[in-house]
Amino acid sequence: MPEDGGLRVAAAHAVSAAAAGATALTLLYPLDTIRIRQQQEATRRQTSLALLRSIIELEGAAGLYRGLRSSLGALIAANLTYFGAYNALKGPGQPRGLNALLVPALAGVINVVVTCPVWVISTRLRTADSDLTPLEIVRELIRREGVGALWSGLAPSLWLVSNPTIQFLVYERLKAIIGPDAHPLRTFLIAALAKLISTTTTYPLQVAQTRLRCQRQPAITTDEVEPPSTAPTPTRKSPPPRPPSPAPPQGILDCLRELYEERGLEGLYAGLSSKLAFTVAAAAFMFAVYERLATRVVAATRPRLKTKSR
Repeated sequence: MPEDGGLRVAAAHAVSAAAAGATALTLLYPLDTIRIRQQQEATRRQTSLALLRSIIELEGAAGLYRGLRSSLGALIAANLTYFGAYNALKGPGQPRGLNALLVPALAGVINVVVTCPVWVISTRLRTADSDLTPLEIVRELIRREGVGALWSGLAPSLWLVSNPTIQFLVYERLKAIIGPDAHPLRTFLIAALAKLISTTTTYPLQVAQTRLRCQRQPAITTDEVEPPSTAPTPTRKSPPPRPPSPAPPQGILDCLRELYEERGLEGLYAGLSSKLAFTVAAAAFMFAVYERLATRVVAATRPRLKTKSR
């Protein structure tokens, strides 16, 4: 276990990453909305521009920011968990040898298990047919699919631990080459390159993750949400019956096989351009801000640590 000072440094990095990530997500959120819609409807051929126009026409500009609050909550929770665990596990200096792979992988597993329900709720909110509250999503999700539905897509999420593992391995190696006091522009560029490599190599798993989270059951609508009160509502019209839909994929391999059979490699990489535009820019911006912010936050805690040790 790291010492108290190490835990404080890990906490400083976690808070800095959460703040930087939230800023990047807010600025680039519409790109991620388009990416999720393309992944959810991976069997349809629709360009990013056409989907953008469709969202604005049907939902207005607000449709591009649907679920922003829940996504911010999920991202902050994920960054607090991942960066806190990563810096606590690696200790001072950069992990070397086998630890360069094990540390980010273990931090990723911790993050996935802890924050998976938050991401499931966030994804469902962004793809629901109507405006729903997180509590309504959770209640209907459990009623219709059971508590286990809160961990929908856990298997591909665990496979996707390879994403931050690759990203941090490349990032730390490049950072070691350019030095710890690199210009923010260099940090921006190496973070972009690391994210580009990790996203491209693991993208089919991300498509499977989104589809497993969203398509296990038909989308929840406000017509299906049970009213809080048990009193009868005779004036409420029952929704029309839904047409029968094909059985959803049962696992990640089933999902990937189904996508490949329907659209080939194009289906496995649905929404890749939107994902790269969002995630590379967001990661580059986030790490550039994170490195500077973390340095200042850690430096600000040092006098307190010295005072306590006297």
